Amino acid sequence: MSFQDDRAERDRGGWTGRRTVLGTLMVLVATAGCDFDVSNPGPVADDLLNNPASHGAVVGGIQRALSDAWNEVALEASAATREIVASGNLNISVAQGRGIFEPDESNGMWSDVHNAIWVGDDAVRRFAEIDADPEILAEAHLWAGFAYRMAGEHFCQAVFNGGPAEPHTRYLEGAVDHFTNAAELTNRSEIEMAALAGRATAHMTLGNWGPAVNDAIQVPEDFAFQTKFAIEDPDQWNDIAFFVANQPYRVHSVWNTPYEEYYPDTGDPRTQWNEDPNFPFGEVERPGIGNVPWKFQLKYTTMGDNVDLVTGREMRLIEAEALLVDDEWEEAMEIVNALRTSQISDTTGEPLEPWSASSLEEAWTRFKRERGIELWLEARRLNDLRRWDAAGTPGDLHPLEDPASGVETFLAPDRDLCVPYPRTSCRRTPT
Repeated sequence: MSFQDDRAERDRGGWTGRRTVLGTLMVLVATAGCDFDVSNPGPVADDLLNNPASHGAVVGGIQRALSDAWNEVALEASAATREIVASGNLNISVAQGRGIFEPDESNGMWSDVHNAIWVGDDAVRRFAEIDADPEILAEAHLWAGFAYRMAGEHFCQAVFNGGPAEPHTRYLEGAVDHFTNAAELTNRSEIEMAALAGRATAHMTLGNWGPAVNDAIQVPEDFAFQTKFAIEDPDQWNDIAFFVANQPYRVHSVWNTPYEEYYPDTGDPRTQWNEDPNFPFGEVERPGIGNVPWKFQLKYTTMGDNVDLVTGREMRLIEAEALLVDDEWEEAMEIVNALRTSQISDTTGEPLEPWSASSLEEAWTRFKRERGIELWLEARRLNDLRRWDAAGTPGDLHPLEDPASGVETFLAPDRDLCVPYPRTSCRRTPT
């Protein structure tokens, strides 16, 4: 069995062992000559992680856990929001391809995201108890903040350490607290900017537009903070890239998404995709769809490509959305079009054409489209759809991401806008 086949078999069965973060500390001991005898000393003492020499690895473990969680969430949520369409038989269930998150299928997302939360909280607790270097504590708070944000943006309810179900906003409030601590503790501009930007996104989802804008305006437009992947280690691959690398998987496609026609029409470099005449279709027929034309994304071209968690460009979109909330749509469109025309078309070599709008409703429609383009395949769209739906914002979604549009989206009319608590966990947890 090849490595790829083995990995697919494990993923198909919900195997998550490849995503263990801090459970094992491995020590490689080099011995002289050809003596390969190894003595296993057993579990490493917990106190070892209190040693300052271990703190960088502990923080790296939080980031690794977050990247693992992103892999799990990005594939499933991107299919459910029609950023991609499932064209294979791995990782994206039939229900998720229709925008439905079945409770029995949500274990992977819940376990991986909550693993990142636990690892982050444990590091913060540990560092605070031993009065660690404020900079390492700031980094722990920062990565923990992004783990909490991921949970708040995707889950229907919040559950902490087996406690009762609470509003999902509790995760976002936790993210705000972590980001605040990171910003206050650090003297490093990168960490401070990432914390301010992360806090702005959490405030945005909470509807705290004043604080969101106050944070956003401090972040320069060219700023970006990413979670890391590594091409050298298969356990640390970017799965959005891996599952369209044709080695041998063709798991998802941009066919029948808003980006299928948009990219060739505009040449917008943020939404690149391509085709391979030797492989015109995905791997299998998808129930209810059939053979899916394989049109593969090019936002991530190698398994080691990193993923934006926050950018200065998103901060400008937060400022624009706050203006739309206040009905100041003309000013909002100026911000949106400044971002848009900064992109050079792959087909014309010229700046993209600005959006036009003549009313508040049209401006909201253009904004929703632009935010989807800017954050395509970054595991952020589900949260946008949920919060806009909850707020009753004006403006239309693209027809292919709206099951009520009248076009064939293959989305269920009652599609979900959040991920429910797993049924197996619910049996063990008070409500």
